[in-house]
Amino acid sequence: MKISIFGCGWLGLPLAKALKKEGHLLKGLVRSVESLKKLETEEINSFLGDIEKPEQIHPDFFECDLLIISLPHKNIENFKKLKELIEKQGVSNVIYTSSTSVYQNNNDWVDEINGPLNPDSIILKIEEILKSGDYNFTSFRMSGLLGPNRHPGNFFQKSGRKLPQPCSLTNMIHLEDCIGIIKAIIDQQKWNEVYNGCSPDHTEKRKFYSECAILLGHKPPEMDFSQEPSFKIVNGEKVTKELGYQYQIDNFLEYFSKN
Repeated sequence: MKISIFGCGWLGLPLAKALKKEGHLLKGLVRSVESLKKLETEEINSFLGDIEKPEQIHPDFFECDLLIISLPHKNIENFKKLKELIEKQGVSNVIYTSSTSVYQNNNDWVDEINGPLNPDSIILKIEEILKSGDYNFTSFRMSGLLGPNRHPGNFFQKSGRKLPQPCSLTNMIHLEDCIGIIKAIIDQQKWNEVYNGCSPDHTEKRKFYSECAILLGHKPPEMDFSQEPSFKIVNGEKVTKELGYQYQIDNFLEYFSKN
């Protein structure tokens, strides 16, 4: 399959490498010359471009069977322009790496069917824009991202930064599982779907972040108990039930104690 990845950063680059290993033909688009060189080193067909100027992106980038959009960008108008460009170039299938932040904090479980969704979420509005295009669209909503250069033991080490909602539960996913789920979506061609990516490990935050900090030789983070409860617990079981995908990292304290 010909796959183009719009945004080859923390997730996009290792995803491109993994898909290339499986025999897919990869193209990657990045903003900087430095990132372009990284793609070229991996022998991935590389393009320079910016979502802020989508009209300047070379048309060859969009000659693909699948476009994966992996961007932290949140400008709604730019995504409207990108959607129009995707339609104009005749792309058939699109995956957007979204976020479980689209769900409201309801102090309970949330899932793809029952939500509840946060109507003020910019990422949800971007999802809706991309979903309205004339192509197949699947949204992959990821929880808190862990992996290389994202060790939770470092998250609350800045001076004055306290851990909010310390009694609530974690919603996390490792980079390895992000890639694994996207590969499963592609292999099974699960288009026009929504999937949450969230490990079944929901440890209490104060235990999780304290023990992860200690693993790195840091002090446990300071706790902020001043706020009223406002949280959600993300159900990530749909990928297991529908895709047959088993989370590779489902106990993060055990994982980080060994890595």
